Amino acid sequence: MTGIFADALISVYLLLAVWAGIHILINKPVTLIFSVVSGIAIVMQLIFLIGGISQMSSTTQEFSRPEFVGYLVGSLAIPPAALWWTRNDTQRTGAGVLCLVFLIMPILIIRIQQVWAGSNV
Repeated sequence: MTGIFADALISVYLLLAVWAGIHILINKPVTLIFSVVSGIAIVMQLIFLIGGISQMSSTTQEFSRPEFVGYLVGSLAIPPAALWWTRNDTQRTGAGVLCLVFLIMPILIIRIQQVWAGSNV
């Protein structure tokens, strides 16, 4: 559950957070291109979920499997919900929501990695 793909996903979310932050600063609503690029991150998150569940099913490693799956599924649900929230927003509040979500997502990915490692932190 750790590796290059998780690092790439974290990087994509952080870049999207910066992009949303720029939208906040220039007082511009989220554009269609931003939503499309966010969709790419969501597809990457889906691949992360599928990879995590397949790795989980093929390991004897001790960790909390329900918590692990819960974090994987929950982390996949959050970005589409944020995009849905901002779909008709004509102000910068939608960009603020997306910025916050895209800053939270790397934290969730790190937590998924901690659960995978068997950490109860």
